[in-house]
Amino acid sequence: MAIKFRVKYQITPIRFVDVFCPSCKHGFDARDNGMRDDGGEIYDEVDLNFSVFKCPKCALDFSTRGKEIEIEAE
Repeated sequence: MAIKFRVKYQITPIRFVDVFCPSCKHGFDARDNGMRDDGGEIYDEVDLNFSVFKCPKCALDFSTRGKEIEIEAE
């Protein structure tokens, strides 16, 4: 199952991006609750492929590295 994202403005760099928890499906701000898996900030769509997140609702830690992701632009 793909980890789903909704990018609010598809402008480089990403200004607003929500990620949906694969466990509880809660949508939350990916930049405030995540980072690149090398510790840097999420800057663009490429970074979404190599990021780690912590769901603020269910506290699940999850990574996108090596997983299929789906980017939905608004």
